[in-house]
Amino acid sequence: THQSINTPPSPMSFNPQSFQQQQYQNQFQQQQQYEQMKQLNDLQMREGLKMFQATSLRCFKLCATNFRYGELDKDEKSCIQNCTSKVLKYHEKVGTVFQREQQNLM
Repeated sequence: THQSINTPPSPMSFNPQSFQQQQYQNQFQQQQQYEQMKQLNDLQMREGLKMFQATSLRCFKLCATNFRYGELDKDEKSCIQNCTSKVLKYHEKVGTVFQREQQNLM
């Protein structure tokens, strides 16, 4: 008789050693996936912090012009808010395109 792909093996053909090897392989693959996700998350966190730092520095250099007072004036605050908003919108768009391309690869 021909067994379909979805039909489980008969109890007479069960091989405990093969089953155990499959279990170990599944656990190993799950561990690898976990490690890869952890590395990806760490990389994304580091890149996000770099982007935040670079954006802060760029906008500060562009907008902070009056160093006589310990605080930003109204125009400097507005400039920094506009600068950071534009940079974040740009990175959001790039991220969206990147995600779309990643999905197309799968």
